[in-house]
Amino acid sequence: MSIRPIDVARTDGGPQWVEAVATPEGVEVWWDEPRPHEGGRRCVVRRLPDGSRADALPPGWNARNRLVEYGGRSWRPLPGGGLVFTNWADQRLYRLDASPAKAADPVALTPEGPARYGDLYLPPGRDEVWAVREIGDARDLVAVSLDGGPLRVVARAHHFLMNPRLSPGGTRIAWIGWNHPDMPWDGTELCVADLSPDGVAGPHRVVAGGPEESVTQAEWRDEESLYAVTDPTGWWNVHLVHLDGSPSRNLTPVELEFGAAAWKPGLACLAPAGEQLVVVYGTADHRRLGVLDPATGDLREIGGAGHTYWASTVSAAGGKAVAVGATPYTPLEVTLVDLATGGHEVVSAPKPLPDRALLPTPEAVTIEGVHAHLHPPAGVAGPAPYVIFVHGGPTGNTPVVLDWRSPTSPAEGSAWPW
Repeated sequence: MSIRPIDVARTDGGPQWVEAVATPEGVEVWWDEPRPHEGGRRCVVRRLPDGSRADALPPGWNARNRLVEYGGRSWRPLPGGGLVFTNWADQRLYRLDASPAKAADPVALTPEGPARYGDLYLPPGRDEVWAVREIGDARDLVAVSLDGGPLRVVARAHHFLMNPRLSPGGTRIAWIGWNHPDMPWDGTELCVADLSPDGVAGPHRVVAGGPEESVTQAEWRDEESLYAVTDPTGWWNVHLVHLDGSPSRNLTPVELEFGAAAWKPGLACLAPAGEQLVVVYGTADHRRLGVLDPATGDLREIGGAGHTYWASTVSAAGGKAVAVGATPYTPLEVTLVDLATGGHEVVSAPKPLPDRALLPTPEAVTIEGVHAHLHPPAGVAGPAPYVIFVHGGPTGNTPVVLDWRSPTSPAEGSAWPW
């Protein structure tokens, strides 16, 4: 092949989380990427509107966590270019300021101890970060002051929690919860509670979901309704859920998935973009990027003819969307998409690629009732050895994308952002 083994090791894995930030100069793009050549750490990268890229996390710091063992959303950009993140070594929350006049090293926001934090969220208008905290088998939603003040418990309601969201008016809080032995793709509850003046959730009520219905993501539309990705029909569709008790409305009544199994709290297949919604949808083999008009139900694909697979991580701001796409011949790439024109721009650093003629053309096959993707070696006549990847979980699949795997790179768990 025309690619050196060291290059393969340096490209192992792909981005997990992305964020678009609107600024007066344009849209900033943030993402994290694996660095096998830096001890396997995950580094957060910032790309400015002028096209320049720079690491937002200093060497030696690793933006990962072990929430529910698989890890949850591990960082969020702060206004002005700072960063709040969880560090792999001690699982604590840290703040890093971009201003050279402030501390050059990350400052711990949470105490030492057994707690793990994940699924980070910055509630608008509050100088704090919300996170799911895990201590042993117990989990709650906590607010951590960005100035290092005392931690506050916001909600404690289920064995598992994710997706904390503050309503536009700041008066209510929504989250998704479920209890053992349920799994998040079996049955979850979308909960809403009033938020007291001191920032604590009151008694909650369930507005969607249940033992046989799985809500995977929810975002506020206004103070009285939410967009929720849920599956009362058996398909994860986008619904408009009203708080007044009136029936919810399925905005995407098609047999396609607009959600994904929540192995990692913080996944996002839906991102509000003004009056529209950016959505990732499709099947296990082919996932698309689109724009949904909630008023009419019109769904317009903006993925174009380039990428054939989009990961379960998307963000939108300033008329742009940022997502992670790939093809059978190109790896996962952070891509900026113009919502008006559909124009694409790959913003992550390019990865080395072999000659296209050396890459196999994947085929969908069924072997004794098992569906699989076969990648026959290119240019090889007769029998050839194969490498088989198997996932034993109930929701696992292997997307048809170019995936570099190197036995010399540090093990980091799954290469996929789910």
